[in-house]
Amino acid sequence: MKQRGERRILYVQYTNPGAYPPLQHSSQLLAEAGWDVLFLGTGAFGADCLKVPENDRVRVEKFAWCGSGWRQKVHFLLFCMWCLWRAICFRPGWIYASDLFSCPAAVLIRFVARGRIIYHEHDLPSAVSSGLLRSVLYTLRKRCAQSASLCVVPSYGRASLFRAEVGVTKVCVVWNCPRTADATPAVSENAGDTVRLLYHGSIAPGRPPRELIDALAALPDKVRLVLVGYETVGSRGYIQDILARAEILGVLHRIEYLGPKQRAEMMAICAACDIGIALIPTSSPDLNLKTLLGASNKVFDYLAGGLPVLVPALPDWEELFVKGGYGRSCVPDDVQDLTKTIASLIADPQGMRRMGERGRLQVLTEWNYERQFVPVWRMLHGLQQEANP
Repeated sequence: MKQRGERRILYVQYTNPGAYPPLQHSSQLLAEAGWDVLFLGTGAFGADCLKVPENDRVRVEKFAWCGSGWRQKVHFLLFCMWCLWRAICFRPGWIYASDLFSCPAAVLIRFVARGRIIYHEHDLPSAVSSGLLRSVLYTLRKRCAQSASLCVVPSYGRASLFRAEVGVTKVCVVWNCPRTADATPAVSENAGDTVRLLYHGSIAPGRPPRELIDALAALPDKVRLVLVGYETVGSRGYIQDILARAEILGVLHRIEYLGPKQRAEMMAICAACDIGIALIPTSSPDLNLKTLLGASNKVFDYLAGGLPVLVPALPDWEELFVKGGYGRSCVPDDVQDLTKTIASLIADPQGMRRMGERGRLQVLTEWNYERQFVPVWRMLHGLQQEANP
């Protein structure tokens, strides 16, 4: 059996880790520093084709996916036992748990096989239908968080909610930024013949808004929309709704849906487009959307690719991205405002280029994962005190 390795880390998540760029970034940073990394995960609807890049130090193992129903509950228990077995074999010094459903496995591994925990909660937990299951999961989430050496969330809004819910006083905020290597100059020259709007990421009602298709119909024919991403479990059919609306309005030929892409491919597409669409519903009751500033990968990816960004007309988004000179804001469900704002951007190609380049330089200096990950890095390398209350 292997001896426990302080530079051996086990990532655990009951989903596909390939759909989470921050996990890719952190694992690559650790591997480059000589760490051995093992991912344990599953497949996931829509994003099962996305993969974490593997090499001599980064490996990925997946537990076969299972659909909803009673079989999934059995599947989940088997997944937790499988994670324990793999942890016993791998002997990690650290367990990096990164979603609600990874908490039972992380707590079990820590109890049986030891190792310290980093708990990184990318999204606020969604509703769990079963009252008993919800109670168990939330109890183990609290146990996992309180026993963790450090808890990580991607936005300040979520940090406040997380502290209140789990009783952990010190929580580290790590924005979902790209790596500096992603900040390459845009290849599109905005010559004026074609302007490509880009939306990438999970595709669900309001993301992108249907009104964007109506705005597209009101804009010049040279304006195109590129969609890169996948539907989430609860949003099946939304892509077809968008394409059906485009067909009715006669702009279907101006939309290119590319499906989900590996990160390197997606960043190349980003650099070849002209405007990044980072719109979200502004009146949604969803707490994840209300606390998305910092947690949105796409807006930082657009800037890394040298694109100006179109963000929702919300005070915190405008303060960060509009006042900073990286893009414009509009009301996402207002066709007239959408049309007017996009038209004003494409009327000034050089201004667009300056916005995008300003954002790219900001990614190189501040909004990059190397800089954001420093508090976690320091914890993993024993350079700061554990965050337990």
